[in-house]
Amino acid sequence: MRRLVTLLVLTMTLGSARAIGAEPLLNVDYTTFDAPADLRGPKKITVVHYFSHYCHLCAENAAAIRAWFATLPEDVQVVQVVVPINGQRGKYPDLMTYIALDRMGKTAALDPLIYDMVHRGKSGFPDAPTMRAWLAKNGVAEAQLDQEMKSFGYMVALKTSQRWGTAFMQSSATLIPQVAIDGRYLVQYAQFSLSNSASERERQLAKRLAVMENLIERVRQERRAAAP
Repeated sequence: MRRLVTLLVLTMTLGSARAIGAEPLLNVDYTTFDAPADLRGPKKITVVHYFSHYCHLCAENAAAIRAWFATLPEDVQVVQVVVPINGQRGKYPDLMTYIALDRMGKTAALDPLIYDMVHRGKSGFPDAPTMRAWLAKNGVAEAQLDQEMKSFGYMVALKTSQRWGTAFMQSSATLIPQVAIDGRYLVQYAQFSLSNSASERERQLAKRLAVMENLIERVRQERRAAAP
């Protein structure tokens, strides 16, 4: 019920922000990002999500940000990039494993369980065998995972995600969770503050989602203007 209320608040607040149409402020609502131009989708606007399962804010906002991704139109593609933080208190799931799970269509169901393993007083995943054993118990056989990780499509997706990760590490960004809009703009959609109530954090998230929608539309218009 709490999650449903949260998503309803986000929907209503986002709708209000779109109606107002406030222009996002540079270095307040977003910062610039200079990813390699060839990483930007030639046909689709690329939205890159930088996160870690070991990040408390990523865990808190995981359901809402995934719900937002599901609302994005057909001309937008989402790339998930796992960013190591603080040694990740144990390595897994790393980017290589996560890309395979994402291509297999498993992350929507597994993400809440992974966050639970990491953040609710459980052991997390200190090594690959522990992670793979856990995945096998949750419907991902080791043979399936290995087969996916040998596929051509996986190698292409992994290389692309690694390059996006390198671009992030080489930028001025230092904190996650963040979303990159078409390799041009970065939005930190959640920030930690002891003074903010849950409802205030939800309003701040809704505001940042509206900022990201605005920047996506900006990119869309720029692409149309540049088209021959």
